[in-house]
Amino acid sequence: MPQAISVPVLFVSDTIVLPGMVAPITLEDAAQAAIDAARASESGQLLIAPRLDDRYPTYGVLAKILQVGRIAGGGAAAVVRGERRAQIGAGASGPGAALWVEVTEVPEPEATEEAKTLAAEYKKLLGRVCLM
Repeated sequence: MPQAISVPVLFVSDTIVLPGMVAPITLEDAAQAAIDAARASESGQLLIAPRLDDRYPTYGVLAKILQVGRIAGGGAAAVVRGERRAQIGAGASGPGAALWVEVTEVPEPEATEEAKTLAAEYKKLLGRVCLM
């Protein structure tokens, strides 16, 4: 069973980050606090989760910070890479102004034969569409 770890959390409204994706994050105050906390932590990870209006999310994506810098308009931004899905547990204490949570990594399920067959058909279809 995967071990729970404590990481800073960043709730986002308009950005979607999935495992394997690289995405820019504009650094307003809460995002800056989460990025700073993650950079100062041992793991260097943070949890990116959707901001929901009526409840807290149950799952998010553990992400690594690839780069922090300035964007064309002069504002600060970070580039992150989603790594693994994680289930959000209880709040946790951590350094800095960021909100910290305990998370447990969600194991990646093995692909079934049906899923592999559907993926092969989808790739074949995309290949035909691209040749049009």
